[in-house]
Amino acid sequence: MHYNYVIDASTNDAFLNSFAIFIVIFAIIVVAISIISLIFTAIGKWKVLEKAGKPGWPALIPYYNTFQLCEITGIRPIWIIANLLFTVGGSITTGILSAIPFLGLIATVISTASFAVSVYFAVILNISLAKSFGKEATFAIGLILLPPVFYMILGLDSSKYKGTNPMKDSVYDFVSSKIDLSCFGSLTKSSADSKEAKGEFIKKCPLCGNKNIEKSKFCSVCGNKL
Repeated sequence: MHYNYVIDASTNDAFLNSFAIFIVIFAIIVVAISIISLIFTAIGKWKVLEKAGKPGWPALIPYYNTFQLCEITGIRPIWIIANLLFTVGGSITTGILSAIPFLGLIATVISTASFAVSVYFAVILNISLAKSFGKEATFAIGLILLPPVFYMILGLDSSKYKGTNPMKDSVYDFVSSKIDLSCFGSLTKSSADSKEAKGEFIKKCPLCGNKNIEKSKFCSVCGNKL
């Protein structure tokens, strides 16, 4: 007994066309959401910088806006360079090593290290940013996971800038105790250190002796009122 199967080409083409349209629409939605997210994050950062007494326009420039956030929080700018090197260099190195047999494990280690540096920098920067505006450290979770929403909240709510209040940077302290990082110059200095080097006014905490920038109302290390 023989069976003759007839494939309806028009039905198959209709399914493929519908699937292609779905993919295009989905891609447009993703791109639109990404663009809207970037716009709202930039607006939020603009308002945050202005609230801290700085110009808002650097919020529009990648990496430079992060440098400005480091300035108002007291985080050392060297983390921007470290994050960039680990992210870009790690991606390139991982791509090369992944193509070579038996080196996949090394590629995995480098990729993990790159991710760890990015996460650590995001944590210390955003916790420091939250604390610098009198927010709880948990507010940083929103800044990391939902930046368009929480940067807008931070930029537009009634909170006031209280001066630099950096999270204790245990990783930098450990690395600098093992390796001389002086070759990186001002990148290893907080905003208070840089201002002191320029002869600008800073506040020294009478309790712990930590250096704070002029606008600081609380010591960035011990929390003592200045």
